[in-house]
Amino acid sequence: MTLQRKVGPAAIVLTAMSLSVAACGNGTAEPAAPAPAVSAEPAPAPSAGKESPAPGEETRTPTPSVPGSRRVIADGRWPAYVTAVGDGTLTMDLVEFLTGDRAIREWQKRYPDSEDRTPPNDYLIVNDNPRKRTLPIISGLSVKVLDGGSAAVVEVGVAGLKERLGHTLFWLTVKKGKVVLVRQQFLP
Repeated sequence: MTLQRKVGPAAIVLTAMSLSVAACGNGTAEPAAPAPAVSAEPAPAPSAGKESPAPGEETRTPTPSVPGSRRVIADGRWPAYVTAVGDGTLTMDLVEFLTGDRAIREWQKRYPDSEDRTPPNDYLIVNDNPRKRTLPIISGLSVKVLDGGSAAVVEVGVAGLKERLGHTLFWLTVKKGKVVLVRQQFLP
């Protein structure tokens, strides 16, 4: 008789459920709207009849657990305002960047008396959570921004990132718990 038969189907289901809950982490990571195909480019125009995926639908690689550490945010691409850059760290204010039908629904929910039935420029940034997250950054972090006059993409490094704290929307790519790429989001 195998172990599976001895513990029974209910124990297997409970074990699978426990593993699923454990894989979700401690609940500190929050889902964000999926990233556009290319950073530092105009946001994709909403397509008629096609809805943006819901937050968290994008597949993300779980951050490996490190003994004695706590996962700040899951690996993946996240829209955020950078609020501080320290010695080897970056502090971010995570937001939701909504486009398409999701942006329209959220706009109408938040502003039901508005004459406008859609958000200006067809996107909506939702920042309902005041929590800031500090993550380590890799050495030589690539930071690309838009050159205001020409809309060309320019590498500015961490020093250039410090000049844009709090007021520029970025997409941060996190791998193994560290920020590995920072790309500015074009906003009309």
